[in-house]
This record gives sequence, structure tokens and C-alpha cells, in this order.
Amino acid sequence: MKWRLSSWLSIEILPVHDGEYDVKQDDGSVVPAEYRGGSWRGDRTRFVEWRGQELITSERELLRARRVVGRYKDLDTATHLKAVAASLFLARHRVSIGRGRTAFKYYLIAHRIDGSALAKEDESWLEQYVMRRRSKLSAIEARVDDFFSKRGEPKLKFVVTNAALLS
Repeated sequence: MKWRLSSWLSIEILPVHDGEYDVKQDDGSVVPAEYRGGSWRGDRTRFVEWRGQELITSERELLRARRVVGRYKDLDTATHLKAVAASLFLARHRVSIGRGRTAFKYYLIAHRIDGSALAKEDESWLEQYVMRRRSKLSAIEARVDDFFSKRGEPKLKFVVTNAALLS
């Protein structure tokens, strides 16, 4: 995956992920600042803009990743690592463009193949997404279940009961 610094965004537009960002202050200086749990840490009164990293991708790379995920087979372990990496790539891309439903689907696929594959930032995004969209997740979960059943795995009933979805 390739990353680049994003353009500057108003401090009123909040980041999607918890983490450390560059923040421009009212005097023009740039300092690192931490964003956690929906708020900036530190003296926010001087913050005017922020920037982070954004994923660089092309339609060709996205298509290739979707094909890799589609080739996943339960009994063919050679497809597992590639499918996890492609699912995470697609999930992170979807998060970066504001497509939460599709991101959630790809995160579920990656997690079901390898429960330890998600980074803490991925898990944090998922927890926040589940808390906001709990009532609308069953259709996505059913699609993920169908994805796996078509590839030789038994159906799995997802139950979203709390923010610890992936524990």
C-alpha cells in the first residue's frame, strides 16, 4: 500500500481514525496532535487545520484486490494471506472515501479469515461503526456469510451485541 499526506482539512471535519496527525495552528506552525475517541488531545483552541495520510490507489489496483478476495477458497490455504491483505486494502480504501458499509464487509472478511489481521486502527474504526450502525448490520453480515458459504465454509451466524465485535 502506498500513502501520501492528505490535503489540509478544516479542524471542524473530524478524522475517521484515531491516531496522530499534523495540525496547523493559528500562527501557521505545524505540530503533531493526537485524535482519540472523537476528540483532539491538547489545546484545541489554536488548531485551525489538520492533515493525515491517505491511501493512493487506482481503479486497476482496486479491481485486482476484488479479484484476489473473490478467489479465496477455504480449503486452499495459499489464497488466505492474499485474501486478507486484499480485504484490508479494500476496507481501508472504502473508509478513506466514506463508504462505511463496504468497508465493514471487507473488514469482516479479513477478520473471519485471520482473526489477528486487523490493526488497532481498524478495530477502533469497526467499534465506532458498529456503535453507530448496529441496527443496519445484519444485511452486510448475511452477505459476508454468503461469501464464505460459496467458498466451502459453513454458515456462521453473526451476532452484533456490543462494541467488542471482534473479540
